[in-house]
Amino acid sequence: MNATVDPDLLKLVQQHVNALKTDVDQMTLELKEDKERISQALKDISKSLEELEARVASVQHEQEVMKQEQSSLSDKMDSLETDLDSTHVELKSLKSQQEDVEQRVAHVEEKLNSAFENRGKNREGFTRLALYM
Repeated sequence: MNATVDPDLLKLVQQHVNALKTDVDQMTLELKEDKERISQALKDISKSLEELEARVASVQHEQEVMKQEQSSLSDKMDSLETDLDSTHVELKSLKSQQEDVEQRVAHVEEKLNSAFENRGKNREGFTRLALYM
């Protein structure tokens, strides 16, 4: 068998092979660019996630601080309510003592008035007694 190669056919096959090689090189370059874009996107996402994690940690810290402040305010409020209740009880006690003192004063005034009235009556009686003597 005598094999003869058609030079035009060979040239055509070589052109197709070269075109395929160029296409593969182009695809490789495009894949490399895609890989770099994807890699950069992943880095950006990773950085965004780290920033988000830091913000979440900051918000959690703020929540803790706010809970502590709320607890402190609640304790202060309880203390003020206790103080207010105690002051109210003391005020009632003072009012009761004041009423007691007022009653005593009124009683003493009555006794004094009675004593002065009796004194006046006794003077009259002594004066009459002295006149009869």
